[in-house]
Amino acid sequence: MREEHPLAGFKHRARSSWSGVLRRFENMPIRLKLLLGLSLVGLLPVIALSSTEIARHGGLKSTEMSLPSLLLSIELVLALLCAGGLARLLIRPLSDLQQYAESLLAGKQARIDLERGDEIGRLARSFARLLAERQRAEDSLRESEERFRIIFEQAGVGIAQVSREGRFVLVNPKLCDILGYTAEELRELTWAGITYPEDLPASLAQRQLLEEPGTPSRRWEKRYIRKDGAVVWANLSSVAMHNPAGRIECFISVLQDITEHKRAEEERNRLYREAQEAIRARDVFLSVASHELKTPLTSLQLSLQQGLRGLRHQELVSTRYGRELTHLGLAEQQARRLGALINELLDVSQLATRGPELNLERVDLAELAREVVRREEARAARLGSKLVLETRGPVEGWWDTSRLEQVLLNLLSNAIKFGEGKPIEVKVDADAELAMLDVRDQGIGISPEAQSRIFERFERAVPERHYGGLGLGLWIARQIVHAHGGSLWVESTEGQGTTFHLRLPKAGLSV
Repeated sequence: MREEHPLAGFKHRARSSWSGVLRRFENMPIRLKLLLGLSLVGLLPVIALSSTEIARHGGLKSTEMSLPSLLLSIELVLALLCAGGLARLLIRPLSDLQQYAESLLAGKQARIDLERGDEIGRLARSFARLLAERQRAEDSLRESEERFRIIFEQAGVGIAQVSREGRFVLVNPKLCDILGYTAEELRELTWAGITYPEDLPASLAQRQLLEEPGTPSRRWEKRYIRKDGAVVWANLSSVAMHNPAGRIECFISVLQDITEHKRAEEERNRLYREAQEAIRARDVFLSVASHELKTPLTSLQLSLQQGLRGLRHQELVSTRYGRELTHLGLAEQQARRLGALINELLDVSQLATRGPELNLERVDLAELAREVVRREEARAARLGSKLVLETRGPVEGWWDTSRLEQVLLNLLSNAIKFGEGKPIEVKVDADAELAMLDVRDQGIGISPEAQSRIFERFERAVPERHYGGLGLGLWIARQIVHAHGGSLWVESTEGQGTTFHLRLPKAGLSV
């Protein structure tokens, strides 16, 4: 085993002690270091003066060297060395700190002792924190730039930075795809140069609005001309970007291609126009057909009625003409039903084009209801239903008598048709402003889903194979009621019956 030299441990301890002294000295505040240094420098004249006095009292000339003088000279040299070392200890950290600051400015990170306890150490730690904050800010900026780059390049809309002169500065791939140009080609163009000529004045006006102070982003639709000559519809949103001095530096524009949407809209408009034309042609046809059918049907009805009256006056009707009378009665009923259908077709064509024409006059709704009930009693009786009218005296207002009669006939016809042979109640009442009429049956009722559509044209609450009709009566009734300024609605429960509620302002259209 190798023996350690006796002086090795001493040297090591001495070196450690000296390092500890230096470390403690370095950690001393600068003001204490300066005070110590000034104290050492202040001792130099005192030492020199003491040397001179000792030499003089020893009987020596000041120019002669004695042992005390030699010792004092040595002390002087040591003092100078200490002062020099102290100055070095003061200057070296400042030099290190300068190099550290210069490295930060150069974007590098020099090594420095951050464990020092003096002002230099604290300043170095402040620089280190500043560097860490700067590094985090740079990392965050790089992340933001990377996110912006990804969003800019992958965006589903066209994005462009446009200069104040109108030139494309920066464009994303989607904009190139929309307009058919490469990025390099677009940077050689201006937005005005590829704008559809008819849309250029409006775009210039929008540009002027963007240049006004305080104007937010603007959005409008315009057309561009692609490189291949095709027209592109775009929904454009632009905003002006200002520098700290308030001057416009550039414009940021976001462009969404809506060409297919515009084509679909144009196609919808075309189909709508064609549908409107078809509806007008249908209404004209219904009107003409109704008039043409109504003339011979009226003559047929008159002939049947005259034949019935003639047979009824014969003395031997019950024995000789009973079968003929029955057939003529059925024919007259079918002719009347056919006339009602033709009248509905005529009404629907008129109401769809110009609405009902009203001839307002003083009408007693109770008396009108009584007349309609009397007229429909026989038909209701054939189906097993009894009509019950409840009134509280006259209910007068300004209405169209024939149109109101048409409404009551439609409501009663529905009640008789779907009443299942049970009693039907008609109630007429009024308050200070409104006339009220309710028609209630106890029949099959109407489902909630059907209640929302029975007032539409050609809509039915029941299958057509079970009940006849065109599905126009309630629609015509509501149109007439609305023309009078009133309302018509239904309340029903399946299997328990239906009630139609009619409300009319007494003053007619003035309400």
